[in-house]
Amino acid sequence: MKKFILLICIIISVFTTKSQVVDSMLNVYAEQVPFEKLHLHIDKDIYRVGETIWFKGYLFNNFNLSAYSKNLYTELISPQGNIIQRKVYPILESTSSGSFDTPDTLSAGNYIIRAYTTWMLNFDTTLLFQKNITLVTKDGNQSNKVNETVANTYSLQFFAEGGNLVNSLESILAFKANDNHGIPIAVKGNIVDSKGSSVASFSSLHDGMGSLSFTPMKGETYTAIWNDVKGKEMKTQLPSVKEQGMVLKMTSLGTRKVFKVVRSETVPDDWKRINIIALLGQERVYKAKANLENTTIATGSIPTDQFPSGILQVTIFSENWEPIAERILMVNNDNYTFPVSVNTPSLNTNFRAKNTVEIQVNDTLLSNMSISITDAALGRQSSQDNIVSRMLLTGDIKGYVHNPAFYFSNNADSTSSYLDMVMMTHGWRKYNWATLARGKKPVMKFPMEEYEAIEARVFGVTTASPLRPDEQLLVILEAKDSSRQYAQMNKSAIDKFYLPGVITYDTVTLYYQFVKDKKSEKELSLAFNNNFFKGVKKVDISDDKPILVVDSSLLSRTKYFAEKNNQFNLGNMLETVVVKNKVRTKSRMEELDEKYARGLFK
Repeated sequence: MKKFILLICIIISVFTTKSQVVDSMLNVYAEQVPFEKLHLHIDKDIYRVGETIWFKGYLFNNFNLSAYSKNLYTELISPQGNIIQRKVYPILESTSSGSFDTPDTLSAGNYIIRAYTTWMLNFDTTLLFQKNITLVTKDGNQSNKVNETVANTYSLQFFAEGGNLVNSLESILAFKANDNHGIPIAVKGNIVDSKGSSVASFSSLHDGMGSLSFTPMKGETYTAIWNDVKGKEMKTQLPSVKEQGMVLKMTSLGTRKVFKVVRSETVPDDWKRINIIALLGQERVYKAKANLENTTIATGSIPTDQFPSGILQVTIFSENWEPIAERILMVNNDNYTFPVSVNTPSLNTNFRAKNTVEIQVNDTLLSNMSISITDAALGRQSSQDNIVSRMLLTGDIKGYVHNPAFYFSNNADSTSSYLDMVMMTHGWRKYNWATLARGKKPVMKFPMEEYEAIEARVFGVTTASPLRPDEQLLVILEAKDSSRQYAQMNKSAIDKFYLPGVITYDTVTLYYQFVKDKKSEKELSLAFNNNFFKGVKKVDISDDKPILVVDSSLLSRTKYFAEKNNQFNLGNMLETVVVKNKVRTKSRMEELDEKYARGLFK
């Protein structure tokens, strides 16, 4: 009897240890492996070549502003996947801003703006910020006819709620239909068994998505028969049916998310005692155990009324912490906005007329905002994704979501049900549970990056002309506006100097001199680099990437603006507006100082 009790104690100790490891590692991930999301505010979808594309970036860590990464990487990518411009900007107060100039030599077509921090490259790169824009010729024509591209292939995918179809267990089966560019299509059809008998029918409800209740049977295979938009009959194989397993169902009931776990009659013994964990962001918000030895059903509910809005991930584990089923749901408590008053004291829609816009925010609220003002037709977005939908939805789930901002535009029950279809038809996996249960952290290929660091490598160092051990470099960084930064670079190696924490916004000219041994300037040569991530030269542009479809009315509106520009002799683009104050006349001493003095002598 004592040996039996000892064995029980050992088993309980092992299970408790695994539970503690999972809890501990979740805390480690939240604190040491933060997940960043990025949104770029860009004023419109369509530009004429020669225009400047302005943007402002906002960096988040789960539900908070991110204080981790210090540099924003932005890329303008051609239709062929070539990176034609790449710019890096410092991130201050979790925001950064910049621009792309579109040379007249660029051809019209669909381009991509991609943005990220190097830390984000450690995770799924499909979650990097990416936006499609269209460049048209100066006269407003889209010469490469991208807007007339017609998708010629269509697909239909099915997703079992919780992950798997299980023999004789009723499941919710969600589906999504789209063309080869990711654009949703309406679809309807029937599900037939191996004998060709119809067992269920289905029809999309919103943007090619829908769901149905379905009970698969042992030994059967199922096929969906449907027609594409051209009327051609198509067949799609349903996911395979597991002989044994578990089904996870989840619904919303008021301010609670209700879960129901149903197991088949026969499952492994360690599946009869399960663990349930719910995560929101990277925080564990719910944990429970359930005993299914004498029953096949377990239910529970998770109160969510005090949660921040975001994706709730519910995972069912075996007693040995093997993941069995998983489901994601959106918690939308509408607590991500704040009141802003926008007024227009003077409003005039005539060409080049003066307009005044006032934005008022409560003075007790810390805010950092951006605004874009453009013609309503030009600003229309075919695949709208704003800062709310990016932070709560598209920054977390895999795959293209059509018009994601729609799901946060109102609180109607129908909108919530459509959003739940998005949850069931898109991929999600932030954690490798097997690695986490073993107490292992993922390997971070890209460390958390600080601001620009300047490194100088010295060439020509020999025993005849060595560098002094205490040598320093005095450097002056001069920006395009003639502003200057002064710093001293210390030695980091026998032939290297290093200066961390430099903040620059554009190209700078660097002047240097040796502090201790001035003659070294004549005997030695230096090479400087800024230690930024070098990136790649080409990005994979696959056929399944959604394209920006520009309708004829939008092109006509762009052409109208181009004609007005020519009519009023305004040039290719509106010049930068400069607000001037009263000019103070410079003294003779100031003029001489500016003309003749430089650097430390100024």
